[in-house]
Amino acid sequence: MTTSWIAIRPQLVLKNVAEYYGFTMAVLCSRVKYKEIVRARDAFVWLARERKSMSWPSIGRVLNKHHTTCMAAHHRAQKLIQTDPLFSQEILFIEALLEAPPAYYTAIAIH
Repeated sequence: MTTSWIAIRPQLVLKNVAEYYGFTMAVLCSRVKYKEIVRARDAFVWLARERKSMSWPSIGRVLNKHHTTCMAAHHRAQKLIQTDPLFSQEILFIEALLEAPPAYYTAIAIH
């Protein structure tokens, strides 16, 4: 059984993206523009838009960014998905984490 993406809170998506890339949620919402952080932000924006169907202003509010910044991030993510197999795998892995049952999260935390 898969989890409904609509039921997943945006903060949970942001938390999983941040943890996957090794950052805090605060760092992803900051003004820091290191390429590794930008890549993680782009992943969040793509997931929020494509899987949660969030509006640009809603995504912007989560990240403390203007909605046009989120639109540019989505465009970058779309290009990366088409040209960078690693980025595509990262997206798939984060999606799998979010669709996993809650017990899976507990097992990860223990090991």
